[in-house]
Amino acid sequence: MLILLLALPAITHALLTDNDLKLEYYWAPPAIGIAHHYEVQTSTDNGVSWTNVGNTPNSSAPTFDNPFPITGIAGKTYLVKVFAVDANNNKASATSDPVMCTPGDANRDGQVELTDFTLVSRHWLRSYGDPSYNLSADLNDDGVVNIDDLTLVTLYWGRVYYNGAPDRQNTIFVPNQPQLGQNFPNPSNPETWIPYQISREAQVTIEIYNTNGQIVRILNLGFKPAGYYVTLNNAAYWDGKNEAGEETSSGVYLYVISAGDFHAARKMIVLK
Repeated sequence: MLILLLALPAITHALLTDNDLKLEYYWAPPAIGIAHHYEVQTSTDNGVSWTNVGNTPNSSAPTFDNPFPITGIAGKTYLVKVFAVDANNNKASATSDPVMCTPGDANRDGQVELTDFTLVSRHWLRSYGDPSYNLSADLNDDGVVNIDDLTLVTLYWGRVYYNGAPDRQNTIFVPNQPQLGQNFPNPSNPETWIPYQISREAQVTIEIYNTNGQIVRILNLGFKPAGYYVTLNNAAYWDGKNEAGEETSSGVYLYVISAGDFHAARKMIVLK
C-alpha cells in the first residue's frame, strides 16, 4: 500500500533566464510503502482535464525534498496531482490546493502597480519567522522580502489580470493619478531609492528633511514625462548624504515630492 502526503505548493525561484516563471511543488515520501518514482500531472481547468508533465525519481531523504518545476505559469490557476508509484506499478495520488499565479500583484487587486511596489518595500528584508513578515510581500515565497520580489513587480509592471489571466491589451503606461511610494530599502544604510508616479509631465523635486524640519538634501530630478518611476534605474536615488556631501546619521527623515501641483510626503529611516 502507498499513502502519499502532498505539501502545499509554493512559488520559489520565480525568475528563469528566459524571464518565464516556474512553480516548484514539494511533497513528502509516502507515509506507508516505498515509492520507486513519482508522476506529476497538472490541470488549469479545476481538475476537469489533466496533463502529464513528467516523472521524477524517488529521494531517500525523509523531508519535503522532491521539487518539481512547472514553467509558463503566469496568469493561470494550477492544480497539481502527484502519483507515488512503487516497483510493482501500484499508485497512490494526492492533489494540491489551487494556486492562482498572478506574478507581481502583491495586494491581489488585479493589477501590478505602485501599491504592490510599496507593499514589498514596506516589508523589506523581513524574513519568515519575523513578527512583521508578510507573505503577500514575499512574491516568490522564498522566505525573505528582497530585490527578487521587487524584480517581479517591475517585470510585470502595468499588467492587468482578469479572472487570473493577464490582459496585455490593458497594460497601464500612464497612471491615473500621481503617487509617492515608500522608499526601498527602508531602513536604509545609507543609500535608498524613492519610487513615484506622475499622471502628467512636470518638474520633479524631492526634498529630504530631518526631524527638526531642516532640509538635509534636495534632489532635483528634472522635467519628467507622465509615467512610473519605480525601478532601480529610474526611481529617485539618495546616497544618504546631505548637501555638503556628508553622510547623515541614523534617524527618521521626511521626504517630500513636488511635481507640478502634486505634493506628498512620507517618512523613512536611516539605520547604520
